[in-house]
Amino acid sequence: MITPHEIARYDRHTRLPEIGVAGQERLRAASILIIGAGGLGCPAALYLAAAGIGRMGLVDDDRVTLSNLQRQILYTDADVGVAKIDVALQRLHAMNPHLTLTPHTTRLCDDNAHDIVSTYDLVLDGSDNFATKYLLNDVCVQKNIPLIAGGVSRFTGQLSLFHAPLADGTMGPCYRCVYPDEMPTTCTTNCATEGVLGVVPGLIGILQATEAIKHIVGCGESLAGWLVCYDALTAQTRRLKIARDPACGTCGTSRVSRLASRVAEITPQQLHERLQAAAPLQLIDVREPWEFAIAHVPNAQLMPCAQLESQLATLDPQLPTIFYCHHGVRSHGALQMAIRRGFTDATHLAGGIDAWACEIDKKMGRY
Repeated sequence: MITPHEIARYDRHTRLPEIGVAGQERLRAASILIIGAGGLGCPAALYLAAAGIGRMGLVDDDRVTLSNLQRQILYTDADVGVAKIDVALQRLHAMNPHLTLTPHTTRLCDDNAHDIVSTYDLVLDGSDNFATKYLLNDVCVQKNIPLIAGGVSRFTGQLSLFHAPLADGTMGPCYRCVYPDEMPTTCTTNCATEGVLGVVPGLIGILQATEAIKHIVGCGESLAGWLVCYDALTAQTRRLKIARDPACGTCGTSRVSRLASRVAEITPQQLHERLQAAAPLQLIDVREPWEFAIAHVPNAQLMPCAQLESQLATLDPQLPTIFYCHHGVRSHGALQMAIRRGFTDATHLAGGIDAWACEIDKKMGRY
């Protein structure tokens, strides 16, 4: 049972008939995993910590950069260059010392996703790339864990609760039921490439936290089976009905394991070793020329996304090929395109040139 101190702390919660003391106890007993301590993860983590979640896991391997501060509200100027996980732990503990925090200073990947996700009751996705979203969905379905997914782009955002019971007791759709399995033929983008109004991730992250609390307590109407879309320019919110796909390869009647066939990534350390070995290698930068001019990995060829489909014909599909971009989003789309074009030994750089720069800084002893 919660203590008198907790009764006082969560007084405004326990006064709500939909929550009460029993609901607050459920929050304290619950565990939630947040993927990404960025624009979505920061506000979600703050409000869930304040709400009295018992245990929270954070997955992130990035360091704070100046461009984060426009929307990632856990950090300040003094934190630039510091690991996000370290700052987040300090701030969240300061907000609620009763919270148990479990840091996962890593990128979610095929090798660790099952072990990390399986110890939590609920997962909140604040990632910014399709590879992580698909992986997270597949693992949540296999482990039978609900997933609160959010996404933002420019002035818009959306969220839903995937793989969770509907009002009639049947299971709702998973992420793959709603979004195509195949990546688009053009490279994908994210906030780093097309920008985002800083408050939009805050709004969507807070809505994700709200859905997490409702799901744990068992109050209100679930977002399972619904997709909420918000447009900041028009101040309009749309609620779209979504359905489970019986043919979905992850949660449908013909479900298959996808983890064995996932797209490969290469870490900055592994790329450094490959370059040191000086073996034949096609290293392709799919960013824009102005980005390439600022910084690029040695020996890289520039092939911007808009031109990539035609320029792939100039490459040898039998040679080892590595794509990279700023954060790993555009390069993932480029890799999918190359695989469809018959490249037999292709991968992309996890975390993009940002992760590469951090690796070089570590090797140079800069932090």
